Amino acid sequence: QKLKKDGKTKHLFNKVVVLSGEGLEEAGTEYKYFYVLTYIPDLQWCHLAPMRKVGTYGPENRKAMGRPIWMLEEEGSEVDVSASFCEVVKSRSTRGVEDADKEQWDIPDSGPSPPMINFKEEKKEDDQKKSAIIGGTASAFPAAVPMDVPIAVPVVAHASGYSTEYISE
Repeated sequence: QKLKKDGKTKHLFNKVVVLSGEGLEEAGTEYKYFYVLTYIPDLQWCHLAPMRKVGTYGPENRKAMGRPIWMLEEEGSEVDVSASFCEVVKSRSTRGVEDADKEQWDIPDSGPSPPMINFKEEKKEDDQKKSAIIGGTASAFPAAVPMDVPIAVPVVAHASGYSTEYISE
């Protein structure tokens, strides 16, 4: 395995990489990101699948919102290069499937950072709305309207129970 400058070995299998300028020339491709399908450390050789944009992450994925969704290019476009041309980039698989052809990746360097959302403020607003619906604040409901309906009110307690009278305002 190739030693990096810090003395650690370079692990490339199942990683997203970019190629150096020389690597792009050798591979004869214009793709920016590649997924390492095969890595043979003894030979310092990689079999790479180019990656393509297939959409943009929306609010359902807050960590990646606004960045491109990356998937593997169709089969037949793979390239073979020396591992010395590959540089691992930070990436995160987002579907968690076994089949790399069906997986999607978030590559933070490929797009803008998600907008900063103050989730505490958002939660506070949601809590206030819920509180108003439940009755936590009187201002959320209209004032009580008097109705001409007789109300039974206990007047006198007897040994046999309560007696009631009907009153109206």
